[in-house]
Amino acid sequence: IWALQQGREVIALLGGDSTDQSMQLALDRVGTFHPIVQELSHHGLGNSYFSAEIQARLKPGTLVVSTDSVHCDETVQERVSALCKAGDSKLHYTFHGDYSLAF
Repeated sequence: IWALQQGREVIALLGGDSTDQSMQLALDRVGTFHPIVQELSHHGLGNSYFSAEIQARLKPGTLVVSTDSVHCDETVQERVSALCKAGDSKLHYTFHGDYSLAF
């Protein structure tokens, strides 16, 4: 799990393949912050990698899901939409194009 920070602002949270439990432990250790962008763990696939509770706690500005359209079926899209709703976040799938953030 990487949190990229500039001054006091957390620019990006990169979860890699961390599970929801690992993210919970990390946040309990360092405290809650609200990143500008969060890359969703494990390409947005699987059930144990993220939760609405963590997303509600993080409230990232944009949630990025790095996956292809083949793996992003209706079930995945519904799960990711619920995570965005919980965190009041915008959504970006990388199969729609690259994501970039200038700061």
